[in-house]
Amino acid sequence: MKSETFRFQVGSFSCIAIQDDAPPYPVGMFLTNLAKERYEPVLLQRGEDPQYIDLPYTCLFINTGRERLLVDTGIGPTQGKLLPLLRAAGIEPHEIGTVILSHGHPDHVGGNLNEAGQPAFPNARYVMFRKEWDFWMSNPSLAELPVDESFKKGMLASAQKNLPGVQAQLNLVDPDTEIVPGIMAIAAFGHSPGQMGLDISSAGQRLLFVADAIVLPLHLEYPETIGMTDHLPSQMVETRIRLLEKAVREKSLVSTSHFAFPGVGRVAPKGESWQWQPMSATRASRS
Repeated sequence: MKSETFRFQVGSFSCIAIQDDAPPYPVGMFLTNLAKERYEPVLLQRGEDPQYIDLPYTCLFINTGRERLLVDTGIGPTQGKLLPLLRAAGIEPHEIGTVILSHGHPDHVGGNLNEAGQPAFPNARYVMFRKEWDFWMSNPSLAELPVDESFKKGMLASAQKNLPGVQAQLNLVDPDTEIVPGIMAIAAFGHSPGQMGLDISSAGQRLLFVADAIVLPLHLEYPETIGMTDHLPSQMVETRIRLLEKAVREKSLVSTSHFAFPGVGRVAPKGESWQWQPMSATRASRS
């Protein structure tokens, strides 16, 4: 049985990747401007399904020694497993001091509230970029997304339930804000208008959390590709390339929301693009 939690260190920070859920999605949904003839043979060669992918919803717990933080809250208590997995790891919801919300999509804010409709993390401050909050509170039409109306309605309903539901505990910030010592909020705009990435550093080691700027490993090899849920595609591509360049330049470990669990690894240059090196492979290469 595959583990749904994965522990790793970043300097003195203890981290746990937590797989909240892993539903299937059409691969083409995230590669709308890339011909199937280009990516399907690559996936087949790797022994992967060229049509559907089980896409993990990965949340990240960080214990800095002084603060306990959670990055994203998953899809919610009905479908997701975040709360029982946290408890299995010895972490009670009331012990979380900060919940960082990367952006307002359902699989990232769906667990803000518990089944009773109350904040799932009662003692936490929830942190989000002001730009992202303003977007979802503007009652957007989501006309920019090439998905069906029921999908749009579900996205909007989730945001308008799960964001105001924690407003009393919500701290709206701007890019380049230090959330706690060693954890900096950085702009990752494009996938959503105000998406947040994180630049995490401790004892000379770095972790770059990229949220949904990169959804599939193929996005490293074809960084110009866009997905159906990218609100601002051109900006998203610029953000992706900037984050990939940053990861290589700073030799950062990288944490993703949707790569094969645990979604932690390194980015390496490959010709004019990049390739993904999962943490297990990274560890093996150093042993």
